[in-house]
Amino acid sequence: RPVEKTADHRRSRRYASRLDVELAQGSATQRCYSIDVSRHGIFLATERPPRERFLVRVVIQLPD
Repeated sequence: RPVEKTADHRRSRRYASRLDVELAQGSATQRCYSIDVSRHGIFLATERPPRERFLVRVVIQLPD
């Protein structure tokens, strides 16, 4: 049976949340922020996305 294009088939629910994030790849570091988070991931807003399939370090500033 075909999957409807309008259905959301993510593994876990997303929650809108703006968190400050530091994203580093090699010697390049940039500050960005989250758009939403879920149990299985985080969506980041950035002007310079990291290269695909390369290791990155993510530091998330959590609220108190």
